[in-house]
Amino acid sequence: MVLNPGSNNFVVEFYVNGTYSPGVADMFVVSGPDCADVVDIRLPETYWDGSMEPTILVLSPNPSHDTTTASYSVGGLFENAQSITVYDIMGLQRYSQKVSGKEGEVTIDVSRFIPGTYIITLEADGKRIATEKLIKK
Repeated sequence: MVLNPGSNNFVVEFYVNGTYSPGVADMFVVSGPDCADVVDIRLPETYWDGSMEPTILVLSPNPSHDTTTASYSVGGLFENAQSITVYDIMGLQRYSQKVSGKEGEVTIDVSRFIPGTYIITLEADGKRIATEKLIKK
C-alpha cells in the first residue's frame, strides 16, 4: 500500500509471521523518504487448530554483531524450503541463500551490514511463509 500525504510517498508493507499462532507478532514496515520504521502487531484472533506442524523461523543470536543462525522448519503445510533472504528496512534485498528440505539451519554473516533493523524471510513452494526481524548492532 502506498500512502501519499501531500508531496511525500510512504510505503506500508505487512509481513505475516508464518506460524499462524495466536499472540505471535506480525509486522508492518512503514518507509518513506529518508526514514523507516517497523511496527510489531499481535493479532489475537489468529486461528490455528494445531492439527498441522507450524512453520518456524528462529534467529539466534538476535540482536547480532557478526553472524546469526536462521533455523527453519516449513511445517506441515509446505513441502520444500527454497530460500532465506535478508531485506533492509527500505525493502532492498541484502542477502539470499538457497536452502532445501523441510528443515535446516543457515549461518548468515551480517558483519558487513550497517547497524539497524533487517527483515529475514523464508520461502517455500514459491511462497513467503515466514518472516522475522533481525537487529544488527
